Amino acid sequence: MPDDVVVYASDDEIEGYLYKAMLEEAGIPVIIKITPDMWGQRTVFAGPHQARVMLLVPASEEEHAKELVKAFSEEAESGRLAEEMEELDEE
Repeated sequence: MPDDVVVYASDDEIEGYLYKAMLEEAGIPVIIKITPDMWGQRTVFAGPHQARVMLLVPASEEEHAKELVKAFSEEAESGRLAEEMEELDEE
């Protein structure tokens, strides 16, 4: 769609799908675009030729989506998500 904008880009396909699910859970429609590596392969393995992943949302949702991506990234980097998962495992 012409009015879609990129709100997230990564070389990690799995992480891209996690962010996609998070945005969809918030009610934001998401298109995931995966560009194959130089050999035309989609791969989830770490390496210099890994697929490039982009998440696109309607332009009208850009600000909200970027705020959610930023908050989720900060939470993941802080270790709070891992702590919450450990607490869930203990229950």
